[in-house]
Amino acid sequence: MITHKEDRPYICKICKSAFKSVPTLKQHLVSHSSDRPFICKDCGSGFKSSQGLRTHVVIHYKVKPLACKTCGKTFTFLGNLQRHYRVHTGEKPYQCKICDKRFSQSNGLKAHELTHRKPAKELEEFVCTVCGKKFKSFSNYKKHMQLH
Repeated sequence: MITHKEDRPYICKICKSAFKSVPTLKQHLVSHSSDRPFICKDCGSGFKSSQGLRTHVVIHYKVKPLACKTCGKTFTFLGNLQRHYRVHTGEKPYQCKICDKRFSQSNGLKAHELTHRKPAKELEEFVCTVCGKKFKSFSNYKKHMQLH
């Protein structure tokens, strides 16, 4: 994850993700553990957090009240339906800040960002020959050059 150090000064030593506070870093560290102490009494599935278990339990007791107006696929959670609509619209709201590649889901962007895991000094920079402004992405550089 590439971010400003002053915005998110707490770094995970395992995956280098950055966080705004110690509690959010500690909460994240649980994701690297194989412990799954929260067990579903209906199916035996284990979860790392009580929230994960609560989210899961819904599948045993609720119908899927939300339906896609385009294809009819049903969902339990509004967020899942909204994410599904991108299949039909082609919307890609998540954009890489380095190369401008776009993704329909945040996890696709996160996986892509790992491909840019180089020290900042090694990332290629594009420098405006008119004003000297520097850009990490060629497309932003190109847009800027059209202003001159």
